[in-house]
Amino acid sequence: MIKFVHKTFGKFNFDFESGGAFLKGARLKGGEMLQVRRAAICGSVFAVVLLCGTLAYGQNTAGTILGTVSDESGARLPGVTVMITHLDTGIVRSVTTDEGGRYRAPGLGLGNYEVKAELTGFRTAVRMGIQLTVSAEVVVNLTLSVGVVSEQVNVTGEAPLVEITSATLSGLVDDKKIRDLPLNGRSFEQLAFLQPGVTPYFRGRRETDQGEGVKMSVSGSRVDSNSFLLDGTNINDQSNNTPGSASGNLLGVEMLREFRVLTGAYSAEYGRYSGGIITAVSKSGGNELHGNVYEFHRNDNLDARNFFDIKSKPDDPRLPEFKRNQFGATIGGPIVRDRTFFFSGYEGFRQRKGESRLAFVPNADAHRGILPCPRTSPAGGFTGSQAPCNTPGTSTYAVTISPAVRPFLDLFPLPNGGVEWTTTFPQPILFLCDTPSTVPSSRRRPSIRPLLSIASRGPSGSPSRKRGFSRPGFSTQPGLVLTGPTATNSAGPCLT
Repeated sequence: MIKFVHKTFGKFNFDFESGGAFLKGARLKGGEMLQVRRAAICGSVFAVVLLCGTLAYGQNTAGTILGTVSDESGARLPGVTVMITHLDTGIVRSVTTDEGGRYRAPGLGLGNYEVKAELTGFRTAVRMGIQLTVSAEVVVNLTLSVGVVSEQVNVTGEAPLVEITSATLSGLVDDKKIRDLPLNGRSFEQLAFLQPGVTPYFRGRRETDQGEGVKMSVSGSRVDSNSFLLDGTNINDQSNNTPGSASGNLLGVEMLREFRVLTGAYSAEYGRYSGGIITAVSKSGGNELHGNVYEFHRNDNLDARNFFDIKSKPDDPRLPEFKRNQFGATIGGPIVRDRTFFFSGYEGFRQRKGESRLAFVPNADAHRGILPCPRTSPAGGFTGSQAPCNTPGTSTYAVTISPAVRPFLDLFPLPNGGVEWTTTFPQPILFLCDTPSTVPSSRRRPSIRPLLSIASRGPSGSPSRKRGFSRPGFSTQPGLVLTGPTATNSAGPCLT
């Protein structure tokens, strides 16, 4: 029997006898009685949901420290107080071992930790040098020896590299790899190819409807079966492919702490995807104020000429123009020491890039209406405007260009490549047009990702259960492409 009292509707009794829930009595204001089976069922379900509700976690990006506490004989010790301290921020998590001497602390931020175990009648055991990474479960087993609590035993050593609590196949790209390895365009998803089973996919176009980012296949899966997460938030693009800006880069590498690539046997929390999971964690502030300012520049001065970079004129540049500037700054530190921290960053991308493009365009004769004769003569001979082609030695004929067609014909530039493919096509009026320096493109994507993480402590200085995290981010990716006399401009703001 469950009794539910409402301030307005009165008292309700829910009875779960005979496998059902019946509203046995509802006393409203005025003493009226109701017998409504449907309302009882709905109310019962609602009450069970309220009573049995638990905390639900989304895609996990934080780490977990777990283990056992035992004495010198190997017997498990229940009721041991385990204090887990984040050394960068001073935040402390306190847990107690259960009847089997086990403890578990999920949802911990990434970084360096110290684990301390205390129990009356035993020396305090301290384990230092524990590095917690994204989505990792670190096992830290502690042994207490008989003595007084004021005595302390310190053990320094890293946690085992092999995770024994999960069968997930994954690889970690830590901050050292992100910082030290060269990245063309500073796009961090390129480091995912360091993991076994991750291969690039070069087919298809890099367009808005098919995704601007670098496509990849994980363990043979389709390119749109991968999930990209930033602090647990899905950041796939609108085509469910690798996110990327108009330049094809996924910026913000200076604002990332690390990321993990899950390639197989991962848990059901990463639903909806059958390929790989790339889960990244942004940086956060600490008790020390820190930041940086950076600028990366690249141009065409030392680039080699590709096969299609052909000079149309002797005074043309050796290569199409190419200049790229990536710049930004980050800053992080405390708002309230040991309690509230902030981290903010900005990254801008400016690129001016010329491209060598080959196109088949009408030649000067075609602009005047002079066309080549067809190769094959019909059985009755040529007629109409092609009649001159019946005369031996005649290879062209003239047509009148409609005034309605003339404006569109004039949009085609004259060929400048000097290569004529008249032996390949039945109507050889198209010639090679090489434009190595007349197709400039300018693409830019500033990325603004202010980050704010908050941890709260109780009034007595002991850690409380109140913890918060906020990561507002704003990205704009306008792309400007100029081709001859025409220009297109597109922009796509995104708020996460």
